Amino acid sequence: MYRKIAVSLLICLGILMAGCGEAKVNNTTLSISSKGGVTQNIIEPFSAEDGSLDELKSMVLSEIAGFAGEGKEAISLKKIEQQEANVHLLMTYPSVESFSAFENGKVDSSDLATCFYGTVEQAFQDGLVGNVTLYEDGDQTKSFINTDTLKTRGDSHVFIFDNALNNSLPITISLPHKIAYATEGIKVDGKNAYIEKEAGTLIMIVTK
Repeated sequence: MYRKIAVSLLICLGILMAGCGEAKVNNTTLSISSKGGVTQNIIEPFSAEDGSLDELKSMVLSEIAGFAGEGKEAISLKKIEQQEANVHLLMTYPSVESFSAFENGKVDSSDLATCFYGTVEQAFQDGLVGNVTLYEDGDQTKSFINTDTLKTRGDSHVFIFDNALNNSLPITISLPHKIAYATEGIKVDGKNAYIEKEAGTLIMIVTK
């Protein structure tokens, strides 16, 4: 149990904070604020056989203390509590970059999984965009844009995510702006996108 959380902070359920209210969703939740900060809600099955909450808390705090990347001091475990048969962890990060570095740092691999949020122009400059086709609302029956069209939307924001960072589990991404186009198959609802993709598959979401 501990190893699974340490490697990938696996999430079976999440809580999505939206506006002034709170809406529950049945999967991983990763929320990016307008200032670029990241909130990660984690709920996993947890019982006495897995150990104690204190042991789990110590392990997570050790992971944070051992992180040597930028923004280390701002990575925080905000909450850890038992919820019936589950444990709920709330993690916050100062930026998408720190979240990506923290998660990648727990995997012994030179092949780092991508996690990027910024302008389309910056994504092209960083070489993160190849040949892509993105659909309105992620719906293949609606209008689409390709790589050349995407280049003309340089000021728009784009989220690029390798779900290997979430161990290929379903995840809901909450962005600060409404979503315009997304990789085929992503379910879009305003500023939120539901993703269910295998590891190694890059997800791309462009906001309005």
